[in-house]
Amino acid sequence: MRQKIFTITSINYLHKAEVLYRSVVATGQICDFTIILCDRKQEITKLPIHFQDVSIIWAEDLFENNDLFHYFAFKFNIIEFNTLLKPIAFETLLQGYDQVIYLDPDIKVFDILEFCISYSIILTPHYITSLNDWTKRPNDLDLLRFGANNLGFICLNKMDESFKFLNWWKNICFDYNYYEPSMGLGVDQKFTDLVPILFDKSLVLKDLGMNLAFWNIHERNVVKKEGQYFVNEKTPLRFIHFSSFPMDDLNQIANKQTIYTDFPNAIYKEIWIDYKKELEASVFYYLKSTPYSYNYFHDGMIINDFLRRNYVDFVKKFPRKKYENPFLTKSNYRKNLRRNYIRLSKTNESHINFKIVDRSYSKADRLFTVLFRVCLFLLGPYKYDLFIKYLNYKTISTRDKHESC
Repeated sequence: MRQKIFTITSINYLHKAEVLYRSVVATGQICDFTIILCDRKQEITKLPIHFQDVSIIWAEDLFENNDLFHYFAFKFNIIEFNTLLKPIAFETLLQGYDQVIYLDPDIKVFDILEFCISYSIILTPHYITSLNDWTKRPNDLDLLRFGANNLGFICLNKMDESFKFLNWWKNICFDYNYYEPSMGLGVDQKFTDLVPILFDKSLVLKDLGMNLAFWNIHERNVVKKEGQYFVNEKTPLRFIHFSSFPMDDLNQIANKQTIYTDFPNAIYKEIWIDYKKELEASVFYYLKSTPYSYNYFHDGMIINDFLRRNYVDFVKKFPRKKYENPFLTKSNYRKNLRRNYIRLSKTNESHINFKIVDRSYSKADRLFTVLFRVCLFLLGPYKYDLFIKYLNYKTISTRDKHESC
């Protein structure tokens, strides 16, 4: 059986992709490995030397033409575009392999990955035991928002049903691959909740040794026996997904969670510290702060999510402008922004954490609090409720973004 393992990464995650690749090799896995680089083509020092046995594919080479590539690279942000590439890559790679496995770059493999070839699609759930605590994150409600399965892993075997799945998955991603939980959209991952219903030969594999991460540690105790890691004493640890890895604070298991303030046991801490050391030892670690190329127009002006959603509206209004490069400074989309007096900038404040309103926004926060209290007083509770729901409806940026490609 010819097996391919691949990952998708931007340049700033290359050090994680290297650790992933080295971990696969260390297990003795017999497979070919591919890294798909989701960034603008450029020369990267030492890339060919340190990935001699790895196939490197730039994202634009997965598309039939550059116009279509630029359209999707602009339409979707970095998370959305990276995940959009999965079904496209699977279609290409399955032509030459019997089994293709996708792994997120922030994964480390501890054991050989072998999967039954009788199933078309193999998924793994976030967890199989409820936390029963709605006050902590993540919880069951989050699974309803972001998807029951975690698509840091997905395995496809070369079967007719796999290609039917890819055609369905790809096309729904082309239209709806947004990260908008308020709309029930969780990029490519959320859609796979339908896979067990729509595809008879699919499998949700409940192997506790797979996809261990901060969202399922409550049901998985890691121990070490004779140099090998096991989950709950007997299940071999196959791979860990270091999602939201706290590089600057190894006193916690992950950033995007509120369940753990410390490691469950010393073995977990050992594994996390080892992973950090491997990342820091990567020859590509110096690239970790590299800006994502497709966050910028060619003149350096920043592209944020508003501009991406606005671009979809522009293309719907002017379909003939769809297949031109919107990143160009003199593109029709840039001209449209100027006509509408939308000012661009080379500085970005979109990564502010509004969970903690700092001094820069404390005045604005107080002002909005006063304004909403005034609205409540003037409108009363019933009309105020309708007003808030209307604001929510009008400010969802992907509300009317369905279109055929």
